[in-house]
Amino acid sequence: MSSHDEKSEKMAKRSLEEVLRETWLDALGTLERTETELLRLGERVREALIGDESAATAFTSRVRQRRAELEHRVDEGVRRALARVADPLKGEIAALQERADRLASRLDEQARRRAHRRETAGGQAEDGRRDGVVR
Repeated sequence: MSSHDEKSEKMAKRSLEEVLRETWLDALGTLERTETELLRLGERVREALIGDESAATAFTSRVRQRRAELEHRVDEGVRRALARVADPLKGEIAALQERADRLASRLDEQARRRAHRRETAGGQAEDGRRDGVVR
């Protein structure tokens, strides 16, 4: 089996929550590395603009603001993705529960009928013995 197949099989065995958590952590790691690089770049810009500290400070501030916005967007995307997966699953679970309830009701009804037949058959057998006639 190729390593790609093994990786796919391993991913299939993990829960959706685990996959999303791992993906989110990977995204945060990438974001953090990018922010670090941008801050280094901001420092270089600040050094290049030695007389104009406000431009470098504004750049650094924008980087931090964009990171917060990106985190918010990713969080929202994950929530929407989970809702898209969870809603159909909830519907399927409700449909299965309804089906199971109907089956349980049918089984209960069959059990009541059998019990009633046994009681009726038992009563008829006793009546037949008393009359001397088997019915």
